[in-house]
Amino acid sequence: MKPSLSSTSVGYCQGCTVFAVTVMVIAVLIYSSADAAPVAVRFWEGAAHGYFIVRSLAGETIGQGELTQVLKEDNLVESQVVIHFKNGSLYDEKVAFSQQRVFRMLRYHLIQRGPSFP
Repeated sequence: MKPSLSSTSVGYCQGCTVFAVTVMVIAVLIYSSADAAPVAVRFWEGAAHGYFIVRSLAGETIGQGELTQVLKEDNLVESQVVIHFKNGSLYDEKVAFSQQRVFRMLRYHLIQRGPSFP
């Protein structure tokens, strides 16, 4: 069942978008800087679930997405962001990381297909 995109859910979705972008940036930074210093865990990640809307710079809705994050045993966090664009493109990012004293990425998988991704 798809979420309804009413005007009351847009404010909530903006918060989800900020959270989703933050998770993606952290994942990319951890993935791209394997030789960098470890990032200490200051605040533990937990379960999260939300829907968000992707807009162009002009404010036009170009897609909608879903963020799912679950906490597994031994402080393992699994996070997935899936975005379905109106033009048929798909962005599906999965990351698993541990959070024992420092964040450590264990798995990363990214699928980008469709006209939005050359």
